[in-house]
Amino acid sequence: MPRREGHSGRTTSHSLLYYCREFDAAGLFLLSAGLALFLLPFNIYSLQDNGWRTPWIICMAVIGFTLIIAFIIWEKLYAPITFMPYSLLLDRTVLGACVLSATLFISYYCWASYFSSFLMVVKYLNVTDASYVSNIYSVGNTFSALFIGWLIRNTGRYKAICLWFAIPLHILGIGLMINFRQPSSNIGYIIMCQVFVLLLGALSSFATRSPRWPSPCSISISPWFWLWSLYLRK
Repeated sequence: MPRREGHSGRTTSHSLLYYCREFDAAGLFLLSAGLALFLLPFNIYSLQDNGWRTPWIICMAVIGFTLIIAFIIWEKLYAPITFMPYSLLLDRTVLGACVLSATLFISYYCWASYFSSFLMVVKYLNVTDASYVSNIYSVGNTFSALFIGWLIRNTGRYKAICLWFAIPLHILGIGLMINFRQPSSNIGYIIMCQVFVLLLGALSSFATRSPRWPSPCSISISPWFWLWSLYLRK
């Protein structure tokens, strides 16, 4: 641990303002509140009698969207220290990574929402076996990331591996699952589809880490990547 410098001479209120500025507290608030208010109505509108016609549901969505726009303006014009560099919002690499991750999340929840129930009701698997099959994606995604990380580190070719290897396998796995998720199909085919799909899931973890914006916080979210990086740096 580095030794701490002497007392800064700032008062408590000055220190609070200093760290709020350093961590861009205003930008964090605008982004967090905006995303929460904008996305929350999509989950709770069905619980209301009038659905999307409920006034406060509409207000939440509008205010949330306004706060997201305010966050972009704040980062562009007013933030003394930006939480997210404005250039990243216009960067094609970052935009492509975000679109890829968003597409993966949507495609995953299209088939995974009732996957365990399907395995138990249609395939007659017990709870233990259904859990094993339904968690192939999560567990395999984590362990395959070790190999994917090693491969990208040694070849330096993320784009080629993602576009010409992982994405076609993902499309193949999802497409075959549509055909094999039938009562008469063998459970082995569904497991095969899960193996195809998990490879792109591992690559998506790298896609959300922009090479133009290295973030220790984002790396710490995935301990496997962090530990593997330490091993490779020896």
